[in-house]
Amino acid sequence: IRDSVIDMDLSVIPNIYPLNRHNKEAASSGLYGIWSGMKSRCYAKEAHGYRYYGARGISICDRWLGKNGFELFVKDMGPRPKGYSVDRINVNGNYEPSNCRWANAKTQANNKQNSKKNKRVLKVMEGLLKDGK
Repeated sequence: IRDSVIDMDLSVIPNIYPLNRHNKEAASSGLYGIWSGMKSRCYAKEAHGYRYYGARGISICDRWLGKNGFELFVKDMGPRPKGYSVDRINVNGNYEPSNCRWANAKTQANNKQNSKKNKRVLKVMEGLLKDGK
């Protein structure tokens, strides 16, 4: 996941409010880019990655989209460790406080739809269901 701001007009996305310019520390730490990139992936059909997020039905909770959404995202996620970016714990779940965490690249690589670990877990679960356990 890239930490850079996706260069696009986010005003077309519903319920999006501009950055609170008073929160310069959060903006300069890359948090605003992460937050706006998250919105782009979920709602902007022309965005790189939309097919993996918005097209699959992944959305962002109203709390992080509504008025003061950016500030609430920062408050809910807490400080961003260096080299970490936002990760959805359940890869099929939405961006919301209970499903998001800061994770490094290795953790994120193991937490994707097509990871070997997820395929192994799915195979075990399918076996258990087939065996009636």
